[in-house]
Amino acid sequence: MQKLDANRFYHEEIEPHHEYILKLLTTITDDPDLAEDLTQETFERAWKKRSLMMHYENPKAALAEVAKNILRRHWKKRKCGPQTFSLDALPERELERVAAEDVADTFLREESRLYLMSILNELRRDHKRVLILHDYYGLSLKEIADLLGVNYNTVSAWHQRALKNAQKIHKSRKGGDAYE
Repeated sequence: MQKLDANRFYHEEIEPHHEYILKLLTTITDDPDLAEDLTQETFERAWKKRSLMMHYENPKAALAEVAKNILRRHWKKRKCGPQTFSLDALPERELERVAAEDVADTFLREESRLYLMSILNELRRDHKRVLILHDYYGLSLKEIADLLGVNYNTVSAWHQRALKNAQKIHKSRKGGDAYE
């Protein structure tokens, strides 16, 4: 009975996070093929440890930790690290999930998302990367520094500059006050 429950748990609580993990790894690595391989390895490991995964309070966070550990191991084994960053990996909210009768709200969300992405497009690549990993994915600055192989103070400075520059861009745009 426990085995059946673990299988059901995997299919209901772990599998739905596949796209999230894939986009997280693509954002970090900037290599969609590598990200796909690492995602597959992450879910293979989660399948093997599904009975253990059931005991975690937040399976999505546990899965993200597994993915990051697999990535670290991959880089260590190959003595390599992150290369460049692609904004294409930035996750987009699925508009289909919004109720059809809420068209106005859907429009405003899409408009806000496009506005935010246009601001991100004007930031330096390393600033965008840190901002997305910290503020969207919720990684700590220390963890980002570790994953990217960069000094913590550098990552912290990039994050502060990204926020400051994004705010400057926002304020400089015509009609920017409407978004405050």
